[in-house]
Amino acid sequence: LLEFRKERTKEALKLAQYGLWEEAEEINRQIVERLSGDHIAHSRLADSLMRQGRELEAAEHYQVATGLEKRKTTVVRKLLSSPCCLRGRMQQR
Repeated sequence: LLEFRKERTKEALKLAQYGLWEEAEEINRQIVERLSGDHIAHSRLADSLMRQGRELEAAEHYQVATGLEKRKTTVVRKLLSSPCCLRGRMQQR
């Protein structure tokens, strides 16, 4: 799955670099379908939609990307403030 993401991401970025927005959209959709929690893929998909003048669709994916990123940040904060993690940091000093 990670190899799929890595290869498809490279492909989508190269297509976008050449202004092939419809093709980049398709690749990013494939990533989002298989990895719905990938906020970066949602953001790239939104970018390709914006470049095609499809602002409403783009806004939906930007919103999903933002929500996923906020959840990720919240989880990381909780983990870093957990007693287990705090003990580990104290032991490293």
